[in-house]
Amino acid sequence: MGTHRVRFSKVTAWPAKTQTEWKHRDIQSPSFLDAAITVEWLNAAKETSAYRRVLAIRDELGAVRAELDKPFQGIQWETARRPTAQSVEHLRRQKKFARRIHHLNLLLGKYAFTNVMAYNLSSRDLWLTSIPKKPRGPQIIIEKAFRRIWATEGSVAVALVRLAARHELEKVHLCKQCGERWHVALRAIDQFCSRECREHWHTHSDAYRERKRKIQQDYRDRLKGENHGTR
Repeated sequence: MGTHRVRFSKVTAWPAKTQTEWKHRDIQSPSFLDAAITVEWLNAAKETSAYRRVLAIRDELGAVRAELDKPFQGIQWETARRPTAQSVEHLRRQKKFARRIHHLNLLLGKYAFTNVMAYNLSSRDLWLTSIPKKPRGPQIIIEKAFRRIWATEGSVAVALVRLAARHELEKVHLCKQCGERWHVALRAIDQFCSRECREHWHTHSDAYRERKRKIQQDYRDRLKGENHGTR
C-alpha cells in the first residue's frame, strides 16, 4: 500500500498532564520538548513505515546507551604484541560497539539536517539544535499556547538522539499497561499513559491481589479478636 509515502498533518494539543502536574522547569527544558514532540508523533504515526524506522533508531540508541553504561576497561598486554585474555574480550566488545555505532549512523544518514539556534524567552535559555532539511513521512503540528511546533520523522529521530546523549531516552515511554500509547515519563515511576491504565495495572497485579488478601486476613483476625474479647 506504500505506507512509506504517507503524508498527513494532524493538529494535536500539548501532552496531557499525568497524575502529577508538570513542573514549570520541566516543561521549559529542551529535554521535555524533545520527549513531548516524540511522544505525540509516535502516537500519531502508528502503522506507518516511518514509525517503524524511528522505532528502529530508538532501539539502537537504547542498546548503545546500555553498552556505554558498562565499563570499558583499558587494554592490558602480556607482551608488546599479545594482549591478555581479559583484554581480548574488551577488544571484542569495542569492535562490536563500533559496528553498532556504524549501523546507527547509517540509519541517521538517511536524514539531512541543518543546525539552527533555539530559544526560550521565559527561561532565558539558548541552545543549538538540528532540524531536517527535507521533511519526510507523517507530519503533525503540536499546539502549545501561542506556539505551533512541526514534528516530522527527521525531527523526531534527532530528538531521540539528543535524549540518548543526555541519558534521558526513557522519558519516551510506552505504557506498561496497554502497550499502545507513548507518554512522557519524567520519573522512573511514570509507567502509564493514563490514570485508567495505572489503576487497571495495580488492581490486576499479583502484588495488589496479595496486598488485598493480607488486608482481608488482618480484618478477619481483628474481628476474631474483638469477638473473643466480648465473650
